[in-house]
Amino acid sequence: MKDHDNFISRRDLLRCIAGAGIALSLSATATIAKAAGAQLVSVGAAAKFKKNEPQKVTLPGNKPVFIRRIDSKTIIAISAICTHKGCTINWNAEGFKFICPCHGATFTPDGKNISGPANRPLTVAPTVLKKGNVLVDAQLF
Repeated sequence: MKDHDNFISRRDLLRCIAGAGIALSLSATATIAKAAGAQLVSVGAAAKFKKNEPQKVTLPGNKPVFIRRIDSKTIIAISAICTHKGCTINWNAEGFKFICPCHGATFTPDGKNISGPANRPLTVAPTVLKKGNVLVDAQLF
């Protein structure tokens, strides 16, 4: 037996890493529901959230959040609070981006900062789908 017979091939190693990554990403949504201290709040029926049409909702504590459906199985929550000075951002459907009315910061539909004085992305969190309802962990915002 040669020494290299006991080693895993590079291809098999990459397959294992990819498989682990997929398993972790699929379990991330389920994990949020089980997290200690999670405060899951229903923001409505999943059917009311249309693909790529973020809707603003208010979480307990008067926290504005946009709910955005990405595809048939993925819905995310995006903070509506600008990371520059804390103004409430708006969705601009024509430009397909979020815009802060105070100082002009702009963000992608996924919350990444594009331009303006904001130098950090918006807070984004996964949601939990349970019995047709979208649940958001209010503790994350």
